[in-house]
Amino acid sequence: METEFAIQHAELVTRTDLREAMHAMRSEMREAIHALDLRIESARSDLVRWVFVGTFGQAALLAGVVYFVLTYVRR
Repeated sequence: METEFAIQHAELVTRTDLREAMHAMRSEMREAIHALDLRIESARSDLVRWVFVGTFGQAALLAGVVYFVLTYVRR
């Protein structure tokens, strides 16, 4: 019976074990959040770049249409 009690006692989790596990989980979560923040910033910068490219492309197309209308349609 004492050996069984010793085996059961060895499997118990202490507060220190819980604190260490919580600390490890928190550090893993911080790393994951940091990696996610980096991915979000990367996607955000790509989106801003494409918005500017689209805006300038649309402005160039509009300028071409206005030039065509003023040059060839008015005559």
